[in-house]
Amino acid sequence: MQLVLPVSFRKQDSLHNFVEGKNSQLICHLQNVLNNKVDYPQASQRICVLTGGPGAGKSHLLLATCEQAALSGLTQQYIDLVHTINMPPEMLLGLISKDVVCIDNLQAVSGVANWQTAVFDIINQFTEAQGALLLIATSEPIDQIEYALVDLRTRLSWGTNFTLQQLNDDDKYRALENHLKAIGIAYTQDAIGFLLSRTSRDMHDLMLLVNTLDKASFESKRKITIPFIKTTLNL
Repeated sequence: MQLVLPVSFRKQDSLHNFVEGKNSQLICHLQNVLNNKVDYPQASQRICVLTGGPGAGKSHLLLATCEQAALSGLTQQYIDLVHTINMPPEMLLGLISKDVVCIDNLQAVSGVANWQTAVFDIINQFTEAQGALLLIATSEPIDQIEYALVDLRTRLSWGTNFTLQQLNDDDKYRALENHLKAIGIAYTQDAIGFLLSRTSRDMHDLMLLVNTLDKASFESKRKITIPFIKTTLNL
C-alpha cells in the first residue's frame, strides 16, 4: 500500500528566495544533483541528512527542492513525519519510483519502531537507485534520536550530512524581505528592521509573526508599516 499525500508548493518556498547565508555548500550540492551538473556515482552523496533547529529553514529547503524537481520534470514527493506518524508507515512503499523524495521532521520517529523500519527500508532502496535524491531533515542531531532500530542510525550517518547554519541579522533581513515579496505583502522598508529590532531574532518566531501580520494586512487592506506592526503585535 502506498499512500501519497498531495503537496501544494507555496511560491515563498523556492530555492531562488532561500537565503543561504553560510549554507552555500549545501545549496550547491542540491542544485548540482537536481540539474545533473555533477555525476554523483556514490549513493551516499545522493542521500542527504539536514540537521537544524526550529527556524533554520529545513522545511523551506525540502519544499523548494521538490518544487525545483517538479519544474525540471522530475517526479517528487514531500512527506512531513509530524503529520504522518499516526498513519501506516506503508505509505513509504513505492517511493523508490520517485526521482526526489524529501522526508521532513525525522525526529518524529524517535522511539517509533515501525516508522523507523520504514525509513530504514527507503534509505536502503535509495542506495540502489541510479541518480535519485533522498533528502531527510531533522531538528535533533541523529545521535540524539531514540532508536528502536539501531541500524537506522548507522544508515543516517552513512549519508552526506549537513548542519544548517543560523542566519546573521543581515541574512534574516533578506529572508524576511524575500518572504514578504513572494507572498505579495505591501510593506515599508523600515518595517522589516523594526520587526527584527523589537521582536524575537529566531526565524521560526519571526515567520509566525509575519503570518500574523499577513492575515491582519489582508483583512484590513493596509500596508505593513511600523505603526501597523505596533498595533497588530501590541508592541
